[in-house]
Parts: sequence; structure tokens; C-alpha cells
Amino acid sequence: MKIRVILISLFFVLTAFLPFGMAQTTETVTGTLVDITREMYTVKTDSIQGFGGARSTFVVDPKTTETTGELKVGARVEAEVDQNGHAYTVKVLDNVLQPKAQ
Repeated sequence: MKIRVILISLFFVLTAFLPFGMAQTTETVTGTLVDITREMYTVKTDSIQGFGGARSTFVVDPKTTETTGELKVGARVEAEVDQNGHAYTVKVLDNVLQPKAQ
């Protein structure tokens, strides 16, 4: 019984420090924001070597994602996204010019 408690305690101590030793991989997504549905943002990525841009969807959490600029459909953005699809940062590069009302 005593060994079981020690092993369980050791497991929790080791797993508490595990995320600090693992590298968190991120991907930079750059393109045009084409859809916003609640916290899900979809970007049509820039084309690569003549191929049409793919779509990338990620989660923007208002509590944990650092945003710069006004995020709206049509804006060109650059986002740092982890392997789970959560954005760390989203930066607006520029907005599409709106036509002037006459």
C-alpha cells in the first residue's frame, strides 16, 4: 500500500513538469480571413507555387489569444497556431478597402 502511494505521488510530480520540457510546435498561418463563427476563424491561406490557397481553421480564445487589429472578414491576417488548432497570436496585416458610399 505504501509503495502504491509513493508511485502515484511520483507520477504526479513527474507529469507536473512534463509540459515544460516538451517543445510546443506552432505554425504560422497567413492569408485572408473568410469566415468567423463564434471562436472559430477560417483563413484562406496565400497560394504557394501557383496552387490556390488552402483553408485553415483555428480557435481564437478571447482569454488566451493575443490579437492585434480588428479581426473581420476580408482582413489579411497572420496567426501563430499550435498543433491543436488554438491560436496564440493573431495580427491583422491589412484590411480590404471598403467602397465609398455615394
